[in-house]
Amino acid sequence: MSKKYIQGKEVWNKIVYATNCLTDFVKPTFGPASNRIIIQQGRNLSILDDGVTTANEFELEDEFENAVVRVIKEVARKTNDRVGDGTTGSLIILQALINEISKLWRYKPIDIIAELHKGLAEFKAEIQKRAKTINSKEELVRVAYIAFNNESIAEVIAETLWEIGHEGITTVEESDSLETTHEIVKGLQLPKGFKNPYFINNPEKAEVILNKPYILVSDREIVDGKDILPILDKVIKSGNRQLLVVADDIRGEALAIMIINKVKGNAMFCAVDAPYYSNRKYEGLMDVATLTGANFQMGIVQDLPKLELTDLGTADRIIITKDSTTIVGGKGKNLDDYIKELKALIKTTKSELDKSKMEERLAKLTSGVAVIKVGGATENEMKALRYKVEDAVNATRVAYKSGVVQGAGLTLKDIKTSSKLLNRALEYPYKQLLKNLGIKELEVVEGVEDPVEVLIAQVESAVSIVSLLISTKGILCDKTEEKKNERN
Repeated sequence: MSKKYIQGKEVWNKIVYATNCLTDFVKPTFGPASNRIIIQQGRNLSILDDGVTTANEFELEDEFENAVVRVIKEVARKTNDRVGDGTTGSLIILQALINEISKLWRYKPIDIIAELHKGLAEFKAEIQKRAKTINSKEELVRVAYIAFNNESIAEVIAETLWEIGHEGITTVEESDSLETTHEIVKGLQLPKGFKNPYFINNPEKAEVILNKPYILVSDREIVDGKDILPILDKVIKSGNRQLLVVADDIRGEALAIMIINKVKGNAMFCAVDAPYYSNRKYEGLMDVATLTGANFQMGIVQDLPKLELTDLGTADRIIITKDSTTIVGGKGKNLDDYIKELKALIKTTKSELDKSKMEERLAKLTSGVAVIKVGGATENEMKALRYKVEDAVNATRVAYKSGVVQGAGLTLKDIKTSSKLLNRALEYPYKQLLKNLGIKELEVVEGVEDPVEVLIAQVESAVSIVSLLISTKGILCDKTEEKKNERN
C-alpha cells in the first residue's frame, strides 16, 4: 500500500483540530451532570457517560487527523490503566495545553517540554502535601458518593471496599434484578493476561469475559495442535463451548487452533500463561487448580489428549485483560483444606523469603473477590451504570489508598507552579464542570473531594502526550482504497 504524508505547519493544524474535535465531543460527560452520548457499534447502541469508552470509539475521516486522534486516545487509556478513572479530565487538560501553546507566536518544543515537566514536578509535590487520608467508612461513603451521585450505590461501593480493603480485588457485573448489591466470593487474580487480542469478546473494554467456563491447568508448554484438539472438541460438544487454558506456555499450532475456533464462532476459548516463574510458577498453578477444582496436569504434555471434562475446573466468571486474569467464584471443593495446609507450611518454613511468598499466596486465596452486581431496568441502562460504577469503584479505591484533596477542579485551579502554561490549563476542568452544570460558580463545595492519584495521573498523562505532539513535525499514513477510487 502506498503512503501519503504532511509536514510543517499543516501537522500542527491537524493536531489542534483533532484534539478539539475529540475533546469537545467527550467533555460534556465530565462531572456529575450525567450528560450521555449515544454510540453505535454495528447494530448495537450504547448510551454512555464514560470518557474512555467514548474516546475509544471516536474517529475522524481524514487519515492525518485520525492518526492524531489515535495518539490522543492514549491520554485516556494511560490514565484509565493507571487509576481506572479521570479519563475525561485528562483530555480536558490536554486540550487546554494544546490551545494555550497555539496562542504563542514562537516557541521551541524543547523549552515548552522542559517548562511543563518542571511545573508537573512542582504540581505533584504540592498536591501530595495537601492530601488527607481516609480513616473511616463514613469518609469512604462520602468519596464514593462524589464519584457516583447515588446514595445507595455509594453505600454499596464504600461497604465493599471497607470490607475487602484497597488492595482487594473488586469486579463489577450486571445483575439479574433492579437492585445493586455486593458479595464476597472465592476468587483470585493472576498477573497475566490473554495470549492474543483475537480472544477479546468485549471490545468496549478490550477484555475477555467467560461465564461458567471450563478451566484447564497445566505446567507444560503446549505447542502441537494434536495435544490440545481432543479436549477442545469435548468442550465444544458439551454445549458450554467456553474454555480457559492456563499453562506454562501455549503457542504455535495449539494457540492457532484456539484462535481460529474463537474467530469462527465455534467456541469462546482463551489462553493465559502461568503466573510467576520457577517454583512460584508451580505454586501459582496449583493455587488456580485448587480454587477451580481442576485436575492439575503435570509431567508429559502428551497426556493432555487423554483429558476428560471431569479433569477441568470451573468458575462463575473470568475476566481477562491484557495484564491480568481475575477468577470469580471458583468451584474447587478442597480449598479450605488446601488453605489449612498452606498455613501449617508457613509455620514450619524457616526461610523468610519463602514465608513471605506463601503469606502473599494465602492472602490472595483467603481474601476472595468482591462482586458488585449493578441492577437496571434495561440492558443499555445496566451497561451505562456498570461502566459508571467501575469508574466510581476505581476512584474510591485510589482515594482510600492515596488520600484526597478538595475536588470539583478547585485544587487543580488553586495550585500554582512555575509554568504559566500548566497553570492556565489546570483551570479548565473547573470551567468545564461549571459549563456542564449550567452554573456560573460553585456556591457550596464542602465535602467534595477528589483522589490525589487520579488528579496526578490526569496531569501526567496530558503533559506526556503534549510533549510528543509538539515535537511532531510529520505524519505518514497509508493511502486508503476509498481515496484511490475517488481519484480514479
